[in-house]
Amino acid sequence: SWNFIVWGGLNALYFLPLMLAKKNRNHLNTVAEGSLFPTYKEFLSIGLTFFLTVIAWVFFRADTLTEAVHYLNLMFSSSFFSMPSFITPKAFMLYTTILICLFIAVEWVQRDKKFGLSIKNLSRPSRWVIYTIVIGVIITFGQFGGSEFIYFQF
Repeated sequence: SWNFIVWGGLNALYFLPLMLAKKNRNHLNTVAEGSLFPTYKEFLSIGLTFFLTVIAWVFFRADTLTEAVHYLNLMFSSSFFSMPSFITPKAFMLYTTILICLFIAVEWVQRDKKFGLSIKNLSRPSRWVIYTIVIGVIITFGQFGGSEFIYFQF
């Protein structure tokens, strides 16, 4: 379908200029290496990369090109700043926000490791506490119902 062609085209559009300018292998080091926080430029680069990736993902995940454009229109409408009607339990929204912030913080602190939960340097009891918390979060917030495998649509 056309949405996959647009998705591939966007990824090419993002990456091809860097390849042609031979700058695609310039920034391979860890972001903000040796520093707790990124510089302003690094922070903007991280945000821009995330934004562009999410835009491309809309085309990858949508069923049709029309649906993808509709999603993008909704994303950039004034309703972006209003509370969605499907979020009724405020506690669930609070837990989700806290968990997202926690996961981002863990990923940031562990950014020089191969895996975000690479915690071999901690004591065994500390590791087990972390593993238990992660398993509890998965059990509490996981979706265990059946869903269609995304690649079956090809």
